[in-house]
Amino acid sequence: MNKIVSRLEAAFGRDKLIKAAVFLGIIGVILIVCCDSPPKTQPSVETAAFTEETERFRCDTEQQLKNILSTIKGVGKAEVMLTVSTTEEYIYAEKTEERREGENKQSRQTNFEIIDSGDRDEALVKKIIVPQISGVVIVCEGGGNSKTCEAVYKSVSTALGIPVSKIYVAKMK
Repeated sequence: MNKIVSRLEAAFGRDKLIKAAVFLGIIGVILIVCCDSPPKTQPSVETAAFTEETERFRCDTEQQLKNILSTIKGVGKAEVMLTVSTTEEYIYAEKTEERREGENKQSRQTNFEIIDSGDRDEALVKKIIVPQISGVVIVCEGGGNSKTCEAVYKSVSTALGIPVSKIYVAKMK
């Protein structure tokens, strides 16, 4: 290694060699950073379906809130925007088989419960977790009245099970 460095110093000079080493080091770091990023992929059909379900949940919930709020005295016309932070999640039923083989050996195998749904088999859904609501914005005609705003805050908080700090009410122009 020392022989190589000595020959390079003799051929290019010490200053040029240091500059070249620093330059190559910077290029190496840039290549590592650029090549380390994960490849861009198209969302799978399953992801697209979950996104569609989440969007449907969001739109339906917005419409229900809009309908409820417009019936509260003083609210008047209302527009609702809901922010969702997670997608719909499915929990599938599982069955676990435990086997004892001898004194100390024990094996466990977990499989999904499968049901026959006519032309194909499907995993049995045990539970569906709805998307998590992370915030709500309400713009309404009565948004300038403190009593109306309080009624809106309480109604939305109760209906969605979220804290008042995640709700914003404004007056419609």
